[in-house]
Amino acid sequence: MKFVEVRRHSLRDEKGSLSPEGIALAHKAAGGLAKKYAACYSGPALRCRQTLEAMGFKEYAVDEGFDSLPGKRLRPYMPDVERTLAEKGWGLLRALLEHPEAKEVLQEAGDRVLQAVKRLARDLPEGGRALVVSHGGCIEPAALLALGNFDLSVIGGELKECEGVVFELAGDEVVGVEVVRL
Repeated sequence: MKFVEVRRHSLRDEKGSLSPEGIALAHKAAGGLAKKYAACYSGPALRCRQTLEAMGFKEYAVDEGFDSLPGKRLRPYMPDVERTLAEKGWGLLRALLEHPEAKEVLQEAGDRVLQAVKRLARDLPEGGRALVVSHGGCIEPAALLALGNFDLSVIGGELKECEGVVFELAGDEVVGVEVVRL
C-alpha cells in the first residue's frame, strides 16, 4: 500500500498569505501528521507553500495538479450559489454542489486532484507516504470520486483549514479514503 495525504491550506489574510492564526493552526496540525514522508508537495498558491512550511517542511515540490478551483469557470454560477448560501445557510462547497453546472466543475477539479494523487503514488516506495497541501473545494470532490458517491455527507461535510484526506492506494487504485479532522 501507498498513502497520499492531502491537507487543506491554513487560514489566510486578505492578501492571500497565512495569517498569524493560520500559522498557529498549521503548527497545531503538524502534531497530527505522520512521522515520516517520502515526499512533500504543494499546490502552486502561496498559502499552500506557507502552510507546508509552517508545518515544518522546507523541502517540497510544487505540483500544478493541486491547484485551486477554476474561479473563472465558476463565476457565471455564483449569483445562484450566493442565493442558495443566503437561503440555506450552507457552506460554499455544499451550495456549489446544488447547482449542476458548478457541480460539473467541482467533479472536474476532483478528478484532476485524484489523478495527481495517483501519479504521486506511483513514485512512492511500497508503504511510503506523501504529504500535499492543496485547497478545499478540490480535495473533497477527489475523495467523493474515489468513494464512488458524490454526496458531501459521505465524508462528514466540508473540510476546514488544515484538515484533509488520506488516500490509500494499491497500484493505481484507491482502496481507502480516511478523512482527517482537527
